[in-house]
Amino acid sequence: MRSEAETEVAAQSLVDSCKAGAKLKTVHSGTAAKLLQSIEEAIDASGLKNGMKISFHYGLPNGDEMMNTVLKMMAHKGMKGLTLAVSSSLHIKDTLLHPFFLKGVIVADQTSGLQNKLEHFFNANNIKKPIPIGSQDGGVSASKSNEAKVDVAFIAALSCDIYGNINGLQGAEAGAFMNTVTADTVVVITDNVVDHPICPIHSSQRQADYIVKLDDR
Repeated sequence: MRSEAETEVAAQSLVDSCKAGAKLKTVHSGTAAKLLQSIEEAIDASGLKNGMKISFHYGLPNGDEMMNTVLKMMAHKGMKGLTLAVSSSLHIKDTLLHPFFLKGVIVADQTSGLQNKLEHFFNANNIKKPIPIGSQDGGVSASKSNEAKVDVAFIAALSCDIYGNINGLQGAEAGAFMNTVTADTVVVITDNVVDHPICPIHSSQRQADYIVKLDDR
């Protein structure tokens, strides 16, 4: 039989091996409690503070534009010291992040696909190179650890209903969304919000805290 000390060690090991996850969310039928009017309102509602970790996940062709808009608003609000994690980072326009590093909005990154391009930028501008804190390549497995936990995740979705169910996250982006499971707060950004349950559902309302509808483009 195990001693009391051995039992405690085994129990702690089991706890440590469990997935880190955020609380599941929902919304009562017939309400639009998650709908917000702007990205600024969503940032305020999310509780984002200096030094936190943010992530972006694309389900839209213009996902870079969404990320740029959100980061510009964070800069406008004077936010500093953020750690950035981005899915599908190889497709990001390499100059998009430059002003946010220069202003100190972003100080650490988890965008492994951009490391070489960013390194040239840091050297050319005498910027202290942020230390990469991980790789998105193992994002799904890494999401099992507290170290991968994100404070606020922003999702650009093709369509979303007022409850937070998402449609349009397919292929590589469906896997990328797994990273948001451990986010404390999830903001869905879309140009198409419907007032009835969407079908098919690629991501459940249980993951979404807030929804922002952008103007049609």
